[in-house]
Amino acid sequence: MTQIKSNELIIFNGTYQNKCEKCKAEIYSLWSSIDYRSEKLEDWEDLIVKIKVTNNLNLKAELFRNGKIIDKRILKGKVSGNYFQLKRQWKTDFKFVVLWFLGDSSVKLAMNEKKELVVLRESSGVALLVAFPVFGADSRLIETNYKRVE
Repeated sequence: MTQIKSNELIIFNGTYQNKCEKCKAEIYSLWSSIDYRSEKLEDWEDLIVKIKVTNNLNLKAELFRNGKIIDKRILKGKVSGNYFQLKRQWKTDFKFVVLWFLGDSSVKLAMNEKKELVVLRESSGVALLVAFPVFGADSRLIETNYKRVE
């Protein structure tokens, strides 16, 4: 991994494929990894993500379809070790009024020697039946690499 310092986030500036080589499902796409609450996208394999450092040392991510921006997001976080740790994301979903789902995601960004964006992601969730816990789960740490387009 490339050494990352808080004043050197420009190494992330670039355009990346939304689909990694090993991705078989949309939940492993780059956009889904950095935007935990994003809606499902039918053509997720064909999209690209452009990342640029903002002047206040956060990252700005833009999702493109056929050269047009379809979504954008400011990625707030901090440098920790050799990673840019994104601020933890939460999501809730309510099914049938009595079944609630709560989830969170932790994402770290890094850069490898090939100038590919490396994403390390962990997520967990719990299902509640009228606010009583009935199910909980954690995922293992998932690492995916995304090729730089430009």
